[in-house]
Amino acid sequence: MKAIKKYSLFLFTLFVVLSGAEAAFSQVKTPVKWSFSLNKISDTEAELIFKAVIDEGWHMYSITQVSDDGPIAITFDFEKSPKYELNGKMNEPKPHQEYDKTFEMNVSFFEKGAIYKQKVKLLSAESFSIKGSIRFQACAEVCVLQDKDFEFKIEGKGGKTATDSQIIKKDSDTSAKIIAPDTAQRTSVAVVDDENFNDSCGSVGGDEYNGLSAWAIFIQGLIGGLLALLTPCVFSMIPLTVSFFIKQSKDRATGIKNASIYSVSIVLIYVALGFIITKIF
Repeated sequence: MKAIKKYSLFLFTLFVVLSGAEAAFSQVKTPVKWSFSLNKISDTEAELIFKAVIDEGWHMYSITQVSDDGPIAITFDFEKSPKYELNGKMNEPKPHQEYDKTFEMNVSFFEKGAIYKQKVKLLSAESFSIKGSIRFQACAEVCVLQDKDFEFKIEGKGGKTATDSQIIKKDSDTSAKIIAPDTAQRTSVAVVDDENFNDSCGSVGGDEYNGLSAWAIFIQGLIGGLLALLTPCVFSMIPLTVSFFIKQSKDRATGIKNASIYSVSIVLIYVALGFIITKIF
C-alpha cells in the first residue's frame, strides 16, 4: 500500500510538472504577426504588400546581411506559376544597422514592424492564387526561426469589386483573400482577425501531410518521440524513473506491473488532454 501511495504521488507530481511546462510553452506567442494586402496597379500588374508587426523587445533581420555567417536573413519564396511572374526585386524599407557582439559583425534588422512590397505581372485573366512562404529569424533574449505561408487569391473578370475586404478566419489558414478589381488604381485590403489569428510559428504546413496515411503519420510521430528522448531534460529522467520502479517493487513482476500502469497512464492522460484541447479549439 505504501508503495502504491508513493507511486501515485510521483505520477501526480510528474503530471503537474509536465502539464505546467506545456502550458507555459503554449503561452509563447509568435513574435511577428503578418498581414497581407494587394494593390491593383493595372489590369496586368499588381503589388503584393506584406506587413510585419513585431512584438516589443523583439527584432527581425532584413533581407540583406553583410555575411552568410551572421543572422538568417528573411526570404520570400513564391510558388512558380505560368499565370504570373515577379516584376523586379522585393522592396524593403531601410533597416536599422548595428554591431552585434554575438555575430561579431554589423547586422541589419527591424524593430516594431516593416512593410515589404513585391510587384507582379498578371499573365492570366482567370482567377488564380499567388502562393508562397516567408522564412525569417526573430530574436530577443533568444532567437526563433519561423516560416509563414501566404496566399493571395486574385479573382478574374466578373469577380467582386475592389471595395470589398474579407476577414481572415482561423480556419482559412491565414490566407489573404484578395479581390482583383476591374478598374485600375483601386486597392483591396485583407484584414487580419487578431482575435482568431492562426499562426504557424515554426510549424510544418498541413498540406505536406495530405499524401500520408494515418500509419505513416503515426510512425513519424513515434520516431520523433524517440528522438526527443535524447534531449537533456528528458534523457536524465530515464535512470531516475527506472530506479524508482526497481526500488519500490518487491519482485520483477511487480516492477513490470507498476511500470506498465505508469506508462499507460501517461499515454491516456496526454491523449485525453490532446483530444479535449482539439475539440475546444
